[in-house]
Amino acid sequence: MDQQGHDGNYFISMTDMMVGVLFVFIIIVSYFVMELQKTVENNDVISRTAHERIVERKDKEIALLKEEIEKLKRKSWELYAAAANNKRSEIIQSISQKLEQQGIKVNVDLEVGVIRLEGDGLFNQTSSNLSERVGAVELINQLSGALYDSIRCYGLHKEEGLKPSLPEDFESCNPDQVFIEAVYVEGHSDSDRLRGTLKDGSRNNLELSARRATNTYAQMVSFTPSLTKIVNPFDQQALSTAAYGSQRPIKEGYSTAAKAANRRIDLRFVMYLPKDEAARASLQSRIERLQ
Repeated sequence: MDQQGHDGNYFISMTDMMVGVLFVFIIIVSYFVMELQKTVENNDVISRTAHERIVERKDKEIALLKEEIEKLKRKSWELYAAAANNKRSEIIQSISQKLEQQGIKVNVDLEVGVIRLEGDGLFNQTSSNLSERVGAVELINQLSGALYDSIRCYGLHKEEGLKPSLPEDFESCNPDQVFIEAVYVEGHSDSDRLRGTLKDGSRNNLELSARRATNTYAQMVSFTPSLTKIVNPFDQQALSTAAYGSQRPIKEGYSTAAKAANRRIDLRFVMYLPKDEAARASLQSRIERLQ
């Protein structure tokens, strides 16, 4: 999956290339200054035409160099984005494999970055209580452990009252320096309308899906408290919740199978993508200060 390879940190390579381009830029400017000085020394007075030609040539060279620098910046950002996307797929596959080793099968969608747990394995209909379903709590416990093991290298770690830090093995386990921005525990429901108020207080599918998400989240962090210590580059906790009710079905129709598929928990992974090369460079500088 990794298209970059690990022959070395490509951020260092891109930085070296940009430094090299700037060095060439300095040499060219120095050359034109020297040429201008020689012309003045040899002729005492330089003609306006000759001066304009020198300036025009210098401006063209500078413009070309600036264009090359911008191309390198865009390429650096594109490489970072590709590395982040590849790593997201690797994380999802890693979690899936860890769960399969425990006899737990999940559905994955690498294109959108989601692990899906169908609701029939977690919740009874019209319920948000994990303990009502045999094996549901154990399933979420296994999921939380696999999640922590698979993302711990792709976030900063923040103990209460302390500044964020990098994992001790950060250089070896995350050579591309990519980060998780968020992992959403998403609650979903089927399309059946609720009648009255449920035991958990839910009055509609959106509230039911929200309670399913928060109950799943609570069980995850109860079993694996270290999940709450993983933060993104903005020092925000990575693990969070979201709820969609019946708004995002994955199967159309009103069959029992369709409803079971739509009544689910999704684990959605969002990687950090800096808005531009300057933001990426700022992140790299922060990493260097933490190392």
